[in-house]
Amino acid sequence: MKFMIKVGILERLVWLPKNALLFLSIPITFGGVKKFKKLLANLQWISKYSYPEFATKDMAQQKQTKGYDFLTYRRNQNVFLAQITKHLGWTARSTLDDEILEFYQIYKLLKFEKSRAILREYILHELNKTLKIIGKKIGFYAQIKLEGIPLSQDFDEYQTQLRKGSLPFSKAVELMRI
Repeated sequence: MKFMIKVGILERLVWLPKNALLFLSIPITFGGVKKFKKLLANLQWISKYSYPEFATKDMAQQKQTKGYDFLTYRRNQNVFLAQITKHLGWTARSTLDDEILEFYQIYKLLKFEKSRAILREYILHELNKTLKIIGKKIGFYAQIKLEGIPLSQDFDEYQTQLRKGSLPFSKAVELMRI
């Protein structure tokens, strides 16, 4: 891989090794690529079948199947959605809020913030690793650091405090806005 450096009026062509490329994947904490692909396939299925096939055909013919409860179908889809995304804590853009208690809503939000922090830390780690390789080759040292935001392990403590009742909901919501 060629990399052109230009400092002022000086230009220098530097060949970088393949390991100087930045490759991002799905962190193992989230189950890796295989589990992520399965999650995407399930989300795609939910999206594709927001109505059962027979109901779609019935609607096209402007008729309704007797004894069919669309609300039960939708509720089951929401339960499935909650199940497949529980490891991330995703709130499905508040889709499930009517089905769960406020405590669990806040708990899931903290879990999702932890997932976001894990992803942010992973990207930062990989970026710094690549900067180190490039820096050695080109002759500089750089490292990116983030300050003033909670780390992924901080959210474990917040969840524990919430379960014990020592973290008020208002404080938990405040922590997620940082």
